[in-house]
Amino acid sequence: MAVDVNRFRVDGLYEARGPVANLLQDLNQIQGLAAVWRAARKRLATWASFLFVLGFASFFIFFPMGLVMAGVGIWCLYRMKVYPKGIVSHEEWCAFAKSVAAILESDGDPKQPVSMRLALNAPEQTISAGALPGRARGTERLYKLAWFSVEATLCDGTNFTQSIEDMVRHRAYRNSRGKSKSKTRTRSIVSMRFDYPAETYGDITPLEEKMKSEIHMPQSSSLRGLEVTGKAVKLKALVGEPNRHGLLAETSSIMALGVYRMLNFSRTRRGAAR
Repeated sequence: MAVDVNRFRVDGLYEARGPVANLLQDLNQIQGLAAVWRAARKRLATWASFLFVLGFASFFIFFPMGLVMAGVGIWCLYRMKVYPKGIVSHEEWCAFAKSVAAILESDGDPKQPVSMRLALNAPEQTISAGALPGRARGTERLYKLAWFSVEATLCDGTNFTQSIEDMVRHRAYRNSRGKSKSKTRTRSIVSMRFDYPAETYGDITPLEEKMKSEIHMPQSSSLRGLEVTGKAVKLKALVGEPNRHGLLAETSSIMALGVYRMLNFSRTRRGAAR
């Protein structure tokens, strides 16, 4: 399948269901578009700055020429809207989606389609907004961005789902000298679910505590939830700054490996008991 570039330019949303090889092709196309659009925005911004500086100097030499240059500079800034900032600034999200798709290509059931949603221009969902305590005219806003989800069937029959939400806290205030300041903190919540076949692995509920000890999260990441039942394993992790985007793939891999270490342990123990 091919990405509808015009539609993607408007909403920045990629949703597809099909063979993982096709999804990888689409993601490569999207990442290529993001790289080209980022270069175009940078080029237009450079030209706009150059024309504004040159136009300002020309005002004192030949006013009409300075006015024309300033107008062209404004046109360059307007032209940047053709290359959406939301898509360009989240190219690393596409790289993460590609890493997940690459794993599913080797570990997923080739006969089963994969569903993926990638929102590079995800809408902000406000959680709370109000005054910032202790700051004059300060405000604080909390919102989330649900930008990734995937569902696939693995080779062993396990149904795998994963989703990622960014939790963003934005603070704006004036310091003691009256200057406006703003700070933004972003953390990612990684949620996973493994609906495993009980006929293969048995009931792994007794292994819940052992599974927690087997999942060693990297620095700046923490396991915030683990629930094991006779049919499914559900996990949730918090990935913080710095290097948050680099940690997403590593954190996801560690969570999945920890689950499968216990699944395989349960299957081995079950076979020995027989």
